[in-house]
Amino acid sequence: MIIKLNEEHRRKLMEFLSPEFHYNTFIIGDVENYGFDSDFQEVWGNIHEGELTSVLLRYHIFFIYYAPDDKEIESYLEIISHYPDFEVFSGKLEFVERFRPYIQFKNIRNMILARLDKNCFTDDIHEGPRPATMDDVPGVFDLYQEIEEFRDVSLDIERLYLPLKEKTGRLYVLEENESMDLDHENIDEGSDCSNDNCEKGSKTNIVTSLGTTAESPVSAILVGLMTHP
Repeated sequence: MIIKLNEEHRRKLMEFLSPEFHYNTFIIGDVENYGFDSDFQEVWGNIHEGELTSVLLRYHIFFIYYAPDDKEIESYLEIISHYPDFEVFSGKLEFVERFRPYIQFKNIRNMILARLDKNCFTDDIHEGPRPATMDDVPGVFDLYQEIEEFRDVSLDIERLYLPLKEKTGRLYVLEENESMDLDHENIDEGSDCSNDNCEKGSKTNIVTSLGTTAESPVSAILVGLMTHP
């Protein structure tokens, strides 16, 4: 029987997802961070003879599905039908294929999961990316628009703010400084124009960004790695 899961099902859910936790990092991290009662997140599962056999999670307009053996999809299709504005349905390819005859997908993207089991990066970085602040989010949002591979990805700027607001993810940016001419007519009469700063100002552009999402005590997902063309 497919039911809406709640806090009482947390242990059973994590035990079900853990054998392939790298495929389920989104579900695990989202439940760890936002639980079962958020207005933008819901979790359903099929309970058969006391055991969980499949899971469907809604995060905003995204659905994520995991069901190694359970091929029951009619009830899940009924659930999804109540969210006509959903835009992304994801999961392991062999599981998602079960829905293809019933959902009119506009675009299908086969992706490769790359897993890093331990930190093998050098700490010898003298200059480079810095942790982003809330003020950087609009610039990152603009950068997304420049990336061809991301143009078919539905993006809401509020979802970029959320990990920073809730401290459930991180965001890093790399900037490039460009000189620009100032409009001298608009300089205040009381300004000190005796130095070169009056001739040229500087603006900062974000040229590279990388974020994390679905962070949990055991894993996280790297998202939005992009560099301006």
